[in-house]
Amino acid sequence: MKTKTLKEEADNSSALIVERLFNVSETSKRQNAILKLLSANKTVTSQSLIQAHLENIKIYCSQSTISRDIKDLHIETTEEGYYKVNKDFLLSFQEHSLKMTLTESEATLFEDPVTYILSVNPGYERITATKLKETYSDEILGYVCGEGIIILVFNDNDYKEYVEYRIKNLEPLMYKSPPTNTQASNNEDTATNKDANTAKDTSLEN
Repeated sequence: MKTKTLKEEADNSSALIVERLFNVSETSKRQNAILKLLSANKTVTSQSLIQAHLENIKIYCSQSTISRDIKDLHIETTEEGYYKVNKDFLLSFQEHSLKMTLTESEATLFEDPVTYILSVNPGYERITATKLKETYSDEILGYVCGEGIIILVFNDNDYKEYVEYRIKNLEPLMYKSPPTNTQASNNEDTATNKDANTAKDTSLEN
């Protein structure tokens, strides 16, 4: 029979405590507020300060309840007397909350999404992205937009190539690709020749 290590027992204990805490919504709300406070503020030294903070956000409880919360949440005290959140427990607490949200939202993970990036004038991100999604609803999985950029997300490279082909054939789309080294060199030669011809014409006029 396999014997559990002390770490495994501690992890299981933390998981059970977290699960029990989330079974009661008021308890969850209060303890989540305490964890947020102590994660953001490293100078809290008393339960009365915690209680005052909770009352400011309309959460009312006794100091004995806060004392029990501090024990349940594995909150530690530094040598200087400040309350300190246990990082491992905080992660378990946050992951349990995340798990509930993911379950409620029926989240689906796409492991290898394909993306396509468009640049637009600021202010046109949302309307352009919406029209793209409406036009290619079967192909576009979703989009992220902001600051003049639209990122289209596809679950399949074939979908991405199809939409890319359709978009490139629209007018008056300004499709730009980074210049190759050869193109850059040709552009420099053209600019140099143009400058030389201008100088020649000027000297002839003189």
